Amino acid sequence: MPLRYINRIIAKNVLENFDINKNYFFKKLFEILKINRPLNIEDLGFLIGPMINSSGRIGNPNKAVNLLIASENELIDKSINELIELNNKRKDIEENIIKNLDFSRINNKNTNVIIIKLSSVNEGLIGILASKIKEYFNKPSIVFTQSGNYLKGSARSTENFNIGQLINFGINKGIIKHGGGHNLAAGLLIEKNKFNEFKNFINLFHNKIVKNNNIKKYVSKINLGAVNQNFYNELCLMEPFGPNNQNPVFLIENVSIIKSSVIKNKFVSCILKSKINKSVSAISFNLINSEISKYLLNYKKEIKILAQIKQKTWNNNKSLQLNILDVVI
Repeated sequence: MPLRYINRIIAKNVLENFDINKNYFFKKLFEILKINRPLNIEDLGFLIGPMINSSGRIGNPNKAVNLLIASENELIDKSINELIELNNKRKDIEENIIKNLDFSRINNKNTNVIIIKLSSVNEGLIGILASKIKEYFNKPSIVFTQSGNYLKGSARSTENFNIGQLINFGINKGIIKHGGGHNLAAGLLIEKNKFNEFKNFINLFHNKIVKNNNIKKYVSKINLGAVNQNFYNELCLMEPFGPNNQNPVFLIENVSIIKSSVIKNKFVSCILKSKINKSVSAISFNLINSEISKYLLNYKKEIKILAQIKQKTWNNNKSLQLNILDVVI
């Protein structure tokens, strides 16, 4: 649902008036996770949503149902802890799958749409895996796994490639048994013996429905000195961010990486410095074996970055941080 007009007003009012101390579930969850700040919209999409969904992805969906209908505090506590543990397990499984993928081999095939078959992967995980692969290659990606006598697929696409439209076309052509979705995400089912036919079909028609070059966009160029509290406060007036009201992306030029490190074997943290010695901390959530991560860890010359400005809280102290989306050499 786009966060524009009345939708944005409703979301903004709910978040501003939500008292976490009056809701036992949210209060307890934040206590367990040691989060000491108000609820924000990203918590719903990146913390609470994945935790609840984990029971349907790799466990028993009733665990999430039990949490949502529970009225006794002890049952809520038990359900929260079970789902946190299950979600952590889900993350570990995904990380192991990603580590074992041969990204160089996938890249060498040089197809317009990345299509991978992982026969032994849980059906509940293929959507998340498709999303990570799409981010890595910046190309539409579809991950299949075995589902009985068929192959079940989950697709994640880019803004310039309407995957839902193509799946409907494939159904009409008899290549896809059934499926559906929208321009950015979809699910589908195909017969096993039609896997190669499907790959040829989707890559053949890719160029016919692509609208423009798939280039990451930014709203403006800024210098590192603009990353300050006053500017961040102005950006916050546009919150909450979400579909059709994205957190602005900026192009920041002439910065050097003066320190970088790997966090939890997954992310790259670094310090960026400008020519006038302005320093800002930054983080990249791109896959650790991506080209972006390699440059952040090893490149010594000046670079340009595409980034969003975020505020992080650590030990009750707030500071600004850049979320690096891409690197321009």
